[in-house]
Amino acid sequence: MLFGVEASGLKWPRAAKKPVKQSRVKAVAAKGESFCRRRTVWRARCVHRAGPEPGPTCSFCGLPQSDDLNGELLSTGSGLHVHYFCMLFSSGLHQRGEEEEPLRGFVEADVRAELRRGNRLMCCFCKRKNATVGCCLRACKKAFHMPCGVAKDCLLQFFGDFRVYCAGHRPRQNVVPMDKDGVSLCAICSEQMTHPSVNVLVTPCCRQLFHRACIQRQAMSAGIHFFRCGHCNNKEAFQQEMQDHGIYVPDQDASWEREPHAYEELLFRYQHCDAPRCSCPMGRDHRHEDGRWKIVVCDSCGSQGVHASCGNVGGAHWICTECRQIINRVPSAAQQSSSGRIEKRQSQQPEPEVIEITSDEEDEAPCPQRHAERKTPVDAERLTANGCRLVDFALRGASNDDGTTLQLMLETISGNVVVADISFADRPLVIS
Repeated sequence: MLFGVEASGLKWPRAAKKPVKQSRVKAVAAKGESFCRRRTVWRARCVHRAGPEPGPTCSFCGLPQSDDLNGELLSTGSGLHVHYFCMLFSSGLHQRGEEEEPLRGFVEADVRAELRRGNRLMCCFCKRKNATVGCCLRACKKAFHMPCGVAKDCLLQFFGDFRVYCAGHRPRQNVVPMDKDGVSLCAICSEQMTHPSVNVLVTPCCRQLFHRACIQRQAMSAGIHFFRCGHCNNKEAFQQEMQDHGIYVPDQDASWEREPHAYEELLFRYQHCDAPRCSCPMGRDHRHEDGRWKIVVCDSCGSQGVHASCGNVGGAHWICTECRQIINRVPSAAQQSSSGRIEKRQSQQPEPEVIEITSDEEDEAPCPQRHAERKTPVDAERLTANGCRLVDFALRGASNDDGTTLQLMLETISGNVVVADISFADRPLVIS
């Protein structure tokens, strides 16, 4: 009988395939994701989307757009399109070219060789090829695309050697909730953080908790020059800790400095007459480049001005009333502070020692009247070159057989005050 069935060309009926739930298929199709039953892998779990994408796509990760974490999408004349960070984090790529080249230091031949190597590697997350990013630990064999690693809590360090750690080997912080009830608030967005995770960062300076996404947005806005702790304003330790745990800090100016016409107000010049009585017939806002109706601004603050004729300004320098009052108070306070420092310094100095210095040449008969009339031949620059500073001097009017005496008060390099008595006759004094 069985032989007869086969001979007649009839076949045994096969079991009907198990129908796929239409509701699940429609839900996946509505999101624009591919539906695949092979190996029970759902494409909804990976970052790749099905269907053609507009524009060129990266040869490593397959994503088209240029964003902050993927880097700029670079292109060559031969049709190669790659993300800058996809090349930096690839395990087998090294920068051997010039920074001015289209691939920013990478050689196109090396990039194509890395793509051929990645064609044999499959991403452990999305199951696609060209997974050239791997964990930096040699014992770990995981390979993945850069966007897939970011989505799956892998740690990427955007500095130095651009190290990559998978989710199982990444360094972690000891994040402890600060409140007794186990709930803490992000210091930037003020939202609750109920449990410690890799998406919560703690600062090394003040032990405050932040969302990783909030810190990353702050870094992209502030840049490397203004990126600091929002709670205690620490910069060095805060930046290093955040970079060690995967925060990308771009080497660029802050966003508020890169806005169009950001410094335009610095070029503004005050053009208004603030004199009590303006004599200009055209009004206080009338001005000329020169002449009596030229606006002269305050040399100190620059926020007030007068016509040259209204303020009786002969030249180009003028100080407003408010600044003049402040300037008049500043010297008196400075003098009091200076005198206080001098008295304190003199009280701390030891007793001066007296040193007798005589001329090496033979003295002639003293002539005190002649010495009193002419300037004393003391070279202050030479004293300074020898390590002393001339503080004060006095010429003694006494006349005797030893000649006229000049008393000098010198300050040495160490800060000691030395009193020196110099005796000389009617000859130029030579200090050796």
